[in-house]
Amino acid sequence: MATVNVNLYVNTALVNANNIDTTCTFNQTSGTDEEYVTVVNVGDTVVWSGFPSDPATGNIVNITGILDTGGPNVFTNLVTSPAPSSTVTGTVEPDTTPNGDDETYTLYFSVAYANGTQTAFQIDPKIHVNPPPPPQMESNLTPKEKLATE
Repeated sequence: MATVNVNLYVNTALVNANNIDTTCTFNQTSGTDEEYVTVVNVGDTVVWSGFPSDPATGNIVNITGILDTGGPNVFTNLVTSPAPSSTVTGTVEPDTTPNGDDETYTLYFSVAYANGTQTAFQIDPKIHVNPPPPPQMESNLTPKEKLATE
């Protein structure tokens, strides 16, 4: 099983409740943050982390929670690390039965400003769980024996 890192970069100097999509990015090449899709496999561990787009500000981006908002809940054992620099880690549920859809979830994050204030935000990206590979079939055939030639 793999570890999949989902990194959210926030322009902490400009972000507010009305401009999240233009001040935050998952560094995707196209589309909005709410169209951003993380592709995982059953059993993968996902680690959500937040970073200021300009670390010189001294501001900290904390990931504070993950909430399933549509379709089956694909995460188990969601764990939030303590601040500063909080992250959330979760495992894609082994019993997840992917339905081929991109599932929505809400990612909660906050900005802890260098001046001591803090503001909470949320964004709704997606996750796509690939179906597990088909089970390996065991064969009851024996390998061909090497024929001896004289």
